[in-house]
Amino acid sequence: MTLTTGRSADPRRLCAVPRARDARATGAGRPCHAQGFTLLELVLVMLLVSLVMALAAPSLRGFLIGRKSADAAANVIALAQYARAKAVSTGCNYRLNVDTVEQTYWLTVQKGAGFQELGTEFGRRFRLPERMEASWLPAVGAANECIEFFPDGRIEAAGLRLVGKEGEVFVIACRSETEPLTVVQRSSR
Repeated sequence: MTLTTGRSADPRRLCAVPRARDARATGAGRPCHAQGFTLLELVLVMLLVSLVMALAAPSLRGFLIGRKSADAAANVIALAQYARAKAVSTGCNYRLNVDTVEQTYWLTVQKGAGFQELGTEFGRRFRLPERMEASWLPAVGAANECIEFFPDGRIEAAGLRLVGKEGEVFVIACRSETEPLTVVQRSSR
């Protein structure tokens, strides 16, 4: 059984069936022509779609590059929120480490006197997007190698500046020791 929509698929029903005496005058018995698009019409539509895409591609490229920088800042903040939650729930100090030379960031946990990598997905080294640079903001009394998260929910006062390849700047910091890390400043050069 075939399910059809619209008109019947039976070709006899698509054409008007003339009465027997009018058969010669109307050309009865001639096959009906189905309605549709010609190859030329389809090629013209494809040409127009290609032209619109070619005109829109450069502006979309800039949008996608800007999104990579914003996504990287969001990923750093998400990793910091995870570290803070883990510090509170486990009672151990966590650190968000940022290597400004290699442009990577990762989490470590305090085990005994030292810090070691987590050994989980959240402990792997994440890389910033290509040509994005990270630098520490000067802070009083901070070593500026990491941001430490304490079991009581406090965060070490520190700030990180991320600069994308298109000049967008994200400053990630906490306004006080008890507030989470957020993007406190976002601008374009």
